[in-house]
Amino acid sequence: MHIPNPPLRRTVGDKTQVYDPIRSRYVVETPEEQVRQAVIIFLVHELGYPAGCMQVEVELSAGASHRRRIDLAVMTPDGETWLLIECKRPDTPLSADTLAQVWRYALHRSPHYVAVTNGKQLAVFPFATSAPSTAGDAPPSTHLDTFPPYPKVS
Repeated sequence: MHIPNPPLRRTVGDKTQVYDPIRSRYVVETPEEQVRQAVIIFLVHELGYPAGCMQVEVELSAGASHRRRIDLAVMTPDGETWLLIECKRPDTPLSADTLAQVWRYALHRSPHYVAVTNGKQLAVFPFATSAPSTAGDAPPSTHLDTFPPYPKVS
């Protein structure tokens, strides 16, 4: 995956901001935000995902003292969680710990797929949607190398 320059940027003080079309506002440009915006652009413009079905920084409840956020969630037209994506800085390798993190996050939403990317590498895993407890504590050893197509409306 190529990390393009976000199409809308501005400087406020000493901070560069990028426009996030999902949140409809400018946000501080960080390496992780560059990856997130590249993923959004790719999903919408290359794969035809509807931007209206995406949510950014979705809070996942893991108990009162363990609030977690996933970078990007894609919902189906029926409101099911289709895909959860964790975005990492480009210099963060996709290690076993990184993959396990997104897998643990998925246990709270039971998506069809989970993905993690640093903008250079991408790992996408089918997730056991029938019963989250059967998904296990870690992703399988094999993964897809691209995002799944968005589900057709029936």
